[in-house]
Amino acid sequence: MFNNLIDSRPDGRVQSLFGQLSKIAKATTFIIRERKVTAEGFLLCFLKSIFNGNASFRQMASRLGRIDKISITKQGLWQRVDHTAIAFLLATLTTALGQRWKTVSKKQPGLAELFGRILTEDSTQHRFHKGNAKTFKSHGNGKSETAGVKVDLTIDLLTGQAVDESIHCATAQDKTLGKDIVDLVKKRDLFQRDMGYFILAEFTLIETKLAFWLSRIPANVLINTPGGQAIEEILQKSEAQTIDMQVTLGHEAKPARLVAMRTKPEIAEKNLREAKENARKRGHTLTAAQKVRCCWHLVATNVPAKKMDAQAVADLYTCRWNIEIIFRAWKQGMNLASALDRKSNEHHLQALVLVAMIYQVLALGVVELLRAKFERNKGQVSLEKTFSDFGEFIVESSTLARLEDYDPGWLDVRMDPHNDREPLILTWLTLLS
Repeated sequence: MFNNLIDSRPDGRVQSLFGQLSKIAKATTFIIRERKVTAEGFLLCFLKSIFNGNASFRQMASRLGRIDKISITKQGLWQRVDHTAIAFLLATLTTALGQRWKTVSKKQPGLAELFGRILTEDSTQHRFHKGNAKTFKSHGNGKSETAGVKVDLTIDLLTGQAVDESIHCATAQDKTLGKDIVDLVKKRDLFQRDMGYFILAEFTLIETKLAFWLSRIPANVLINTPGGQAIEEILQKSEAQTIDMQVTLGHEAKPARLVAMRTKPEIAEKNLREAKENARKRGHTLTAAQKVRCCWHLVATNVPAKKMDAQAVADLYTCRWNIEIIFRAWKQGMNLASALDRKSNEHHLQALVLVAMIYQVLALGVVELLRAKFERNKGQVSLEKTFSDFGEFIVESSTLARLEDYDPGWLDVRMDPHNDREPLILTWLTLLS
């Protein structure tokens, strides 16, 4: 498939990435001289392990032996999975992120006139065996120590390409993780975030780069209206479905555009139940103002109204759900939970997660290629099915070079009829046309 969809020669992103593995391995000193263990075999071994869930050193040593046609003990593999192996996998991930996918599909006309990129950041957590709590501390469950890891992902919604991925302890706060991503923002980018990353000073920094930002507003953030009227009072009295107005945020009085979207009744009830429960756990009672906010989605941005109207902003924000779909596909498409459910050393667990992140970048590109192949004449491609099907192909492959032959049938990757709908990115593109 890569040969057919990317170029007349099999030199697409996957092929070129795999072709650089030996060079990357030597540059990171993972392989100093030619050894029995190859960079390609090592990566394929770990890829197979995160899909079948059998990731003990004994199981992987046996698997690596079959791939590289060598004899290696579990102790021998344990010695190879050290800081140089982590450096090799990190460099491989960076290379995968930095390469541009060649695609036969053209970028949607007119979209680049509005934004250079639409960067969307979110994070997800993976649980480790509690025996790893000292190395990968997680938030406790009130009964015993727990362990876990947090993966932070930033993608460009215009292309579906991963821009940055990083791995941290599960206790790391999103606000802390988000500081590094702001440095990647370029002129004309639109950077959208969820409430966990909400920092007014970073929005100002984005503006100095002549870029745009979009974020939901946390319930504890002060919203100042021009007339001094409480925003909750304005929301409660309004009969409109959408409110668009200029406000200032926080005690810093940060100028911003507020787009308030009324939620559906069932969503408002759910928000209210959750807010009451959270208040009860803290020993508080939900205020009238907090109850009003449960009935609205409040989004702040510096995108001017003449560039995008309120409805377009609302639909654009829903596009960030794509990254949550990617995380769901990632978790459902591999057996990572079983692979990580073991007490092991820091390098072993990090290596498994890093390889899963590498797979995620590769699989996103595969989805892009399949959409270019099928969606014009067949229908929508399922992210979850593609992640799973491509993973099964990896498990069955004896070499990485074999992956260029991946060419699934339509029935293997199609979105189920009851889920067959316009992608969110196309929905808001229609609004802008």
